[in-house]
Amino acid sequence: MNRIGARRPLLGLVMFFSAFGSIAQVVINGAGVTITVSSGTQLVVEGGAQLNAAALFENDGAVRVLGDWTNNSGGLGFNATSTGSVYLHNPLPQTIQGTAVTDFRNLVVSGSTKTLLRNAQCGTAAQADGSLTLTSGVLLLNTNIFALFNPASTALVAVTGSVRSETTDLLSRFRWALGSDVSEHRIPFTDGSNNALPFAFTPSAAYPANTMLDVATYHTAPNNTPFAVTANQQVLNMAGASVADNSPNTVDRFWLTDLPNGSFTGTMRLSYAPLDDASLGPGAVRAQRWLESLSTWQYPPLAGQSNPATREVLVPNVVYTDATTPTNEHIWAMAYDNSPLPVELLRFTAACVGSNARLEWSTATETNSDHFVVQRSADAETWHDLGVVAAAGTSQQVIDYRYTDPLPVGNGTAYYRLLQVDIDGEENVLPTVAVLPCGQQGAVLFFPNPADDVLWVDASTLDLADPNIVLLLVDAAGRTVASVPTGTAARGPIALPLHYIAPGCYIARLLGPQGEVLASERVVKR
Repeated sequence: MNRIGARRPLLGLVMFFSAFGSIAQVVINGAGVTITVSSGTQLVVEGGAQLNAAALFENDGAVRVLGDWTNNSGGLGFNATSTGSVYLHNPLPQTIQGTAVTDFRNLVVSGSTKTLLRNAQCGTAAQADGSLTLTSGVLLLNTNIFALFNPASTALVAVTGSVRSETTDLLSRFRWALGSDVSEHRIPFTDGSNNALPFAFTPSAAYPANTMLDVATYHTAPNNTPFAVTANQQVLNMAGASVADNSPNTVDRFWLTDLPNGSFTGTMRLSYAPLDDASLGPGAVRAQRWLESLSTWQYPPLAGQSNPATREVLVPNVVYTDATTPTNEHIWAMAYDNSPLPVELLRFTAACVGSNARLEWSTATETNSDHFVVQRSADAETWHDLGVVAAAGTSQQVIDYRYTDPLPVGNGTAYYRLLQVDIDGEENVLPTVAVLPCGQQGAVLFFPNPADDVLWVDASTLDLADPNIVLLLVDAAGRTVASVPTGTAARGPIALPLHYIAPGCYIARLLGPQGEVLASERVVKR
């Protein structure tokens, strides 16, 4: 093994560091040294490279490594002015690991799978001039983040190489710092069978420097499980407009895209592989995103979508704001346009005002919408028309609606739903909400309020043995911060632990088997 014990400039044309035996052996093992690779020089490491405390590369040439890359230096591994490239080019697998993140500045991957055991990057926020070249092989993210800080769309070059996410925790993220370049930024994802499923994003206008775009994806079973989950969101269903389970008509893949807070807009290109086909095969799918605050999928799909290629959907004018999803994490699914994911408004509520039931709803966007038909049921199965409310037609802004029912169901729970009717007569059934008998709202009691460690919910008139009834606690941003099924409570009070919940104001919601709101209350956690 060769040890470098001092600052050592490498000025020759090619310098070899090698050791007999396996190329997995660490050949460079430096601590407290600076290794200078001048322009026009190649440093060939026929084994692994390990940077220990305070070790550093000044690289204006080329560093070629056949073994694993380990950065334990406590720093980024390369100085901020490095302009050279690092080549991980072994035909056998290699890893990027260590206790510190490496800024390769310019990384070239070829030959095999390169697995991240630690986050890595090209460039920094202050020095955004890095590049990533995927000549061949796979950059396997492996629940880590690879960040590219150069905002130029040409900063990532893929010949036959690719990036692989494919972990169900959605932590395997490729991060690209966008900026003034408004060209299409393309990330060459592949799945576990090396099928291509590229992602692309085109900013609608120049972004502030270092506007971070995160992207992750994974393949699912035919029923779209496991459902996507992040620290801020959890997909709960794949229900359809008229069916409880629309997964047969949904592509077997989830995508996640994330931009920071702010009204950023762009065009998104999603794709999928033959392995991801829904039951009908490839077709005119449309992308829809999960709305965490409503526990359902956005409908109608964003306008203007198209399928420029087989197994590809182009989504223009995607807006990223906290008003749409928590912390701008957007979980996407793709379903056939003629069998969409749930019909859902931005908001739909029912509450008693005196002896009347007041319905209120809001739409985020409308396209050729003619009117809404308000319907009521005593059993959530047989529905009766109550009235008609004219719709806005076509709109790209939030519109609020209200309807008052003076004759709710006498002694039982009243269920309400909306039919959204388009100008061409097409009807979309929107999800159900419920209100307890007006004048008997005390039938569901949330106590104590304010609460310390436990919130109790007493709903003695409901059969809480149904395992499909769920108690949720939602914060001011619409995020579900706690939930508990009620099936174990039978007809007794439900306990919702609050030990780990931050103090503040929340909404407690009791949801029925169809996702309808049986009761809700504003509660305070002390």
